[in-house]
Amino acid sequence: VKVLEFNESTGRASGTWWMFAQGVNWVIANGKTPAIISASLAGNRDDTNMFMETVMERAVSAGIPVVVSAGNYERDACEYTPGYIPEVIAVGAIDEFDRRPFYSNFGPCVDI
Repeated sequence: VKVLEFNESTGRASGTWWMFAQGVNWVIANGKTPAIISASLAGNRDDTNMFMETVMERAVSAGIPVVVSAGNYERDACEYTPGYIPEVIAVGAIDEFDRRPFYSNFGPCVDI
């Protein structure tokens, strides 16, 4: 399910947390199993935290693993959503030498 639009001129995808949640809810309701949600996105923890926690918990409770980016801000991943949510699998970056690149988020919230 594609929930974000890719802008070729900027090379970036954009959308809202609400759009992402709608996509997750669609997978919960209509996805064929086995299913997985993979999302390369991260944002500051703010007022959306409880909203994102609820959406992620619903997916995992439905038996759908959620894999997300730990973030690329060179900071503690626990400061970013949805990677801080215990139910998700937060993935940090590695380089060709199996080392963390300078930009990858890190810390106890990174699972892989």
